[in-house]
Amino acid sequence: MLAACLGLQLPAAANEIKLVDPVLPSFLDDLIIRGLTLGTSQFDLRVHAIKATSRSTS
Repeated sequence: MLAACLGLQLPAAANEIKLVDPVLPSFLDDLIIRGLTLGTSQFDLRVHAIKATSRSTS
């Protein structure tokens, strides 16, 4: 479920990490996942939500 929210893709053949249109659930401002492995590499991933603000045009 979390991978779907983040749009997380780990195409092993390309040895890369992709986040496609990531969205955190409204109750999370930060997410840290430690110890992810891709190929022979290990990494930590941090995603931080930036809250959109609306502006009034009067």
